[in-house]
Amino acid sequence: MDSLVLIGVYAVLGLSVLSLLAMVGFGFRSIASGKVNMLSMIVLALPFVLLVIFGVVLGDWTRAVILTLVCAAVIAALGIVVSSFRSLFI
Repeated sequence: MDSLVLIGVYAVLGLSVLSLLAMVGFGFRSIASGKVNMLSMIVLALPFVLLVIFGVVLGDWTRAVILTLVCAAVIAALGIVVSSFRSLFI
């Protein structure tokens, strides 16, 4: 029974890796064909950049992940507020 759980874990990890590789591949294809806006690429890359910066500065990757999550939530909330105000006045 333990080996069945281990096989399941490896199967899930393998499928996760394959799906991430597919997403990266299709993302590069979209970038090469010019279908992606530069601002959307920056917005999507921001949490990863924050994670690396916080991880290197703090030295504790668990705290870096939590801090990145909090910062990403605050940035998302600010983005919603700013876009609401912008649509209100324009």
